[in-house]
Amino acid sequence: MKKKCFVRIVQICLSTVILLFVTSCQATFSTSSEETRSWSKQAPLQAAVQTLKQDETGIEEPVSGELDADSSIVNEPSSDNPSSDEVDSVEANVVVADTDVADPGAALSDEVSAYKPLPVPIAPLARVSDAQLQSTRKNALERMTFATRKAEPDSPYYHTTWLTYYGRPNIGVMGILGEYDINTLVRLLRTKANEYDDANGAGISVMPAFHLVYGMATRAPGVRGDYLNFLSDETVMEYIERAEEEGFAVILDIQIGGLTPVASMRYGFPYLKYPNVHLAVDPEFALVHPDQAVPGNPIGYVTAEQVNQVQAAMFQHMIINGIRDRKILLVHQFLDEMIRDKEDLDHSYPIDLTISVDGWGGPGGKISKYNIFVDKSDEFSSFKLFYGWDVPLLTPSQALGLESYDDYLTIDVMPNMIIYQ
Repeated sequence: MKKKCFVRIVQICLSTVILLFVTSCQATFSTSSEETRSWSKQAPLQAAVQTLKQDETGIEEPVSGELDADSSIVNEPSSDNPSSDEVDSVEANVVVADTDVADPGAALSDEVSAYKPLPVPIAPLARVSDAQLQSTRKNALERMTFATRKAEPDSPYYHTTWLTYYGRPNIGVMGILGEYDINTLVRLLRTKANEYDDANGAGISVMPAFHLVYGMATRAPGVRGDYLNFLSDETVMEYIERAEEEGFAVILDIQIGGLTPVASMRYGFPYLKYPNVHLAVDPEFALVHPDQAVPGNPIGYVTAEQVNQVQAAMFQHMIINGIRDRKILLVHQFLDEMIRDKEDLDHSYPIDLTISVDGWGGPGGKISKYNIFVDKSDEFSSFKLFYGWDVPLLTPSQALGLESYDDYLTIDVMPNMIIYQ
C-alpha cells in the first residue's frame, strides 16, 4: 500500500513539472514566432475549406446513338454582347477562379464556389536574373519531370511539347478555337507553334493540337438528363481530318455534367481509333454537390479513384478495339479540391495521365499556383493561358520556364503542354 502511494505521488509531481514546462514554452513560442508562422512555406498548401462528402453522382451510362443538341448554356463575364447561341454555355458564364491567391484550395468568389478563401501572404522570392537562371537550368530536358525524361518513343511527349488552342466551334466566348474558322485557326496555331519551337531549342519539337470542348456542360438537363451538349460527329470529324492533313493532334474535352466521369468519357472513346485523337476530363462542371442545380456552381471535383476508373475503361476500350497508339488523358485543375486524394492516382496504365493547371490571372498567381501543384515527381503537366484574362500574357519562354517573369517569378518544372483559351 505504501509503495503504491509513493508511486502515485511521484507521478503527480512529474505531471506538474511537465505541464509547467509546456506552458512556458507555448507562451515563449507564441510571442517569438508569430510572424514566422505566417510566412510558413506550408501555408499555401493548407485547405481553407470544409470537406464536402457525397457519394458519386450520375445516371446510367449513355446509350450509343445520335446526341441531342438541346439544353441551355451560360455567359462569360465579358463586355462583349454574345449572340443568342452563346448564352447557354455553363463554362461561358461561370467566373473562373482568379489565381492571385496563395491558397490553391480557395476560389475568389462565393458566387461560384462553396469554398471560402483564407488570405495567405505570399512570401517574397529571391530575385534571380535571366543570366543566372540560364546558367543553373542548363537545357530544357533537365527542367522536365522524371517521367518525361524517361518517356519512350511511343509517348506523345517524347521530346515533344504540346501546344493546343482550346474552345468550342462557333462560340468565341469559350476560347480562341471558337473565334476563328478552321483555315484561320490552322495558320494562327502553326505560327504560335513555331514560336514555341524557337523557344524550346534543339532537340524538342512542338505538336499543335485542336482542343475541342466536345462535351459541354449546360444549365438545362436536356432530353437525356445529363446536362451535357455534345458536338455533332460531322463537326468533330472536320477537325480530326483537318488535323491529320496538317500533322496536328486533337483533344476532345468533356465536362462530366450529370454523369459519372466514366459514363461521360465513354462518349469520346469511339474517336480514339484515330491515331491523333486524345481525351480530357474537366471536373469543374461535375454535378457532385448536394442540391446543386447548375454545373460549375459550386465548382465540381473528381476523386483519384474516379480518374483511375476512367483510365481503366479507356485502356479496356483500346485493347478490345486493337488501338496500339499511346494516348493522353488530361485532367483539369485550378483548385486543390478538384482532384481529391490526388496521391492515389494510378500511373501504371499505358496512358500519359496529365494534370492541367488552369485558372486565369496575373503572372504572380499563375506561376505560384503551377509551382505548388507540379513538381518533378509528377508524371506529366500542362499549363493553361487565357487570352484577354491573363494580364500580361506570359511569353512562350516564360510559360516554359526558360525565362523568369519580373526577374524572380519562374516556372520550376517545364510543362509538357501549353493550352491557350
